[in-house]
Amino acid sequence: AYRDEDIIGLRIIATQIASIDHMFKDLISLRGFTERIMESMTSGVLIFDRLGKVTYANHEISRMLGRPFPEGWSLETDRDKLPPKLIELMQDVLKTNITVENEKIKVRHATPAKIVEVNAFPFRNEQGGMLGTVFFIKDITQISAMEEQLKRADRLSALGVLAAGIAHEIRNPLTGMKMIVQLLESEFSQDDSRREPLWIIQKEIDRLEGIIGNLLDFARPTKPKAVE
Repeated sequence: AYRDEDIIGLRIIATQIASIDHMFKDLISLRGFTERIMESMTSGVLIFDRLGKVTYANHEISRMLGRPFPEGWSLETDRDKLPPKLIELMQDVLKTNITVENEKIKVRHATPAKIVEVNAFPFRNEQGGMLGTVFFIKDITQISAMEEQLKRADRLSALGVLAAGIAHEIRNPLTGMKMIVQLLESEFSQDDSRREPLWIIQKEIDRLEGIIGNLLDFARPTKPKAVE
């Protein structure tokens, strides 16, 4: 029923269809693989098309911001439960197609409140045409708390150095005052009433030296001690 030329043509078409089918299956597999990666990420992922509508949102972004982002969602139709600063940043990025890196925003409505870090960039096709914008939002609440602790530790360390310097500056004149008081005491007999004020001064100098010693011990880094 078919000529040889028809059979050859049909074989070519069948080969092309098989090739397209194989590529289509690969594409579906790649898309599924990509989505599994997105869902496994610890950062929230929100992808907008060039019209500003959501084409993809992973589970983490919904958990982090406390609201769903269905396909087709946009800032123009719904802004509920989003921090005003995040809305402003998203609008700016979607409007200007700029890249944003490490922008920190506080999410106050979350319980407890969170600090998130936003990275966003536009993506284009091979000809440079705009395809959409990707937002990566990461919860950095614990990291920010650790950074604050490190800053406080640095300030305490600087305070310790300052305290040690002040303590040394105070200790030197105290030593001179102590020697003068001891010389004055030696000029009076044991039962002389004028020794009492000198004794009080001596006692207060000793107390000040004890305070300065404690300051120096606090500021001085100590070596670990081995114990049983």
